[in-house]
Amino acid sequence: FCMINEQGVIQEVNPAFAAITGYRQEELLDQELRMLEAGEVPDRIDVYMAEALQHQSVRFETTWRRKDGQAARLAGSISLVEMDHTRFFFVSMQDVTEQRRGEQALRESQLMLQTLISNLPGMAYRCLNDANWTMEFMSGACLDLTGYAPEEMIGSNAISFNQLIYPEDQALVDQAVTEAVAQGQPYQMTYRIITRGGEMRWVWEQGREVLLTDGRSVVE
Repeated sequence: FCMINEQGVIQEVNPAFAAITGYRQEELLDQELRMLEAGEVPDRIDVYMAEALQHQSVRFETTWRRKDGQAARLAGSISLVEMDHTRFFFVSMQDVTEQRRGEQALRESQLMLQTLISNLPGMAYRCLNDANWTMEFMSGACLDLTGYAPEEMIGSNAISFNQLIYPEDQALVDQAVTEAVAQGQPYQMTYRIITRGGEMRWVWEQGREVLLTDGRSVVE
């Protein structure tokens, strides 16, 4: 944390705050806190101070520049305090640079996966290992294959996937999946489904059981 006066000048600073900035404590004392700002909008600290005057405490996230020139993403809060009839601002900061990088990497990975799935020639899905094949995820190709939109089948909202399997093939499908799951092996099979429009279609499928971290068993 650090303490700044109403002009934004640092009056006190602890070692942890100094470590985030890359400066020594003595280098920060009597310096304007805004010197660390590196965002596209200047004088953000002035905005936070003004908001703190109105709301006593304000949480924010911003980009600052370390002493070595590297940008750091910081989450913090600023609170108005009064001592000996003088107002100060208490500023607490936490470095969330790696956390935000991880979140960005995850978003990019998810986008890449979604793009890959959307370009697959067939339908991809994840379902619970239950009698109805209760779907948790279905790619957009579900509509072309079955005549049903994914949202109609996810959670068996309108119809379960098991209901589409041709009656004479249901026992074969159930047996193939049950045996594969019991053996911990992937499966491949060919069977018939009845589409929304009443058309019979032959489909080829491969999948396997996946155990999730929460203990659930799903088939993908």
